[in-house]
Amino acid sequence: SMAPGYGMLAICVAVMALGAASVGPTASATGAALVAPDRRARALAIVFSGLTVASVFGMPLSSFLGQTFGWRTAWGVISVLAGVVFVMVLFIVPRTSRGQRATLWAYGQVLGDHALMLAIATTGLQLMAQFTTYAFITLWLIETAGTPRAMVPLMLFLFGLGGVAGNLVGPRIVARLGVERTVLSCLCTVSAVLIVLWLFEPQYPWMLGPMLLWSAAGLMVMAPLQSRLVRLAPDRAGLSLAMNASSIYVGMSLGSALSAAVFTAHGTAALPGVSALVILVAAASFALSWRAAP
Repeated sequence: SMAPGYGMLAICVAVMALGAASVGPTASATGAALVAPDRRARALAIVFSGLTVASVFGMPLSSFLGQTFGWRTAWGVISVLAGVVFVMVLFIVPRTSRGQRATLWAYGQVLGDHALMLAIATTGLQLMAQFTTYAFITLWLIETAGTPRAMVPLMLFLFGLGGVAGNLVGPRIVARLGVERTVLSCLCTVSAVLIVLWLFEPQYPWMLGPMLLWSAAGLMVMAPLQSRLVRLAPDRAGLSLAMNASSIYVGMSLGSALSAAVFTAHGTAALPGVSALVILVAAASFALSWRAAP
């Protein structure tokens, strides 16, 4: 809020983004290190639930603060909250192992591990599939599903809550099916739902059920995927989780680009079908990872 111009503001936002991007993999590695191996899936689900809840409520809250009290106030509130979290982490979170130093040799070890890289690729492909439709979800809701414009914010909010629910029930499903079968089941479920949305184009409000299932299964897969990365290489967990976080952002970027191309050529109705195809590629990638390191 103290930036003298747009250029300095852009630099500050970029620096802030670097810090924010490191939170996910660091929190995941810490959560996995604080519990016994048989509880890692639950711990990672809790961590990812926090990130999901932050996304669901953080965007509307920041928008409300900015529009009601001004954006300087919104940035100020975010800064205060970040400072509070810093103090909490400093005094509450116990120290854990520092893990492996991120050297070129360490990166080479991760890149040379086929099971790890295929699992990381699964994350990127899954996010790419999600964002192929989600990038234009507002237009899809209005043009294809016939959703009234006034109801779009509520639909998006419920979609986010579906993801939170998926994270909450995920550990129970992992305990019953195991990590690998849970991941494949979630990917196949998302693919099936997207195919239904593509072929049958359910209208408002009947598309809400499939959307909730899509959201729940799509976000439920993230914690077991990270749990598998930790289990495959415990000594390289921090580095593999950081690369996995990078694949999330790469997947989002590629999905958004693919979404724009499909929308320009075929409109919103074709988006779920393309997403389903990418999800099937993600499932194949994970199956190969499972085969490489059963």
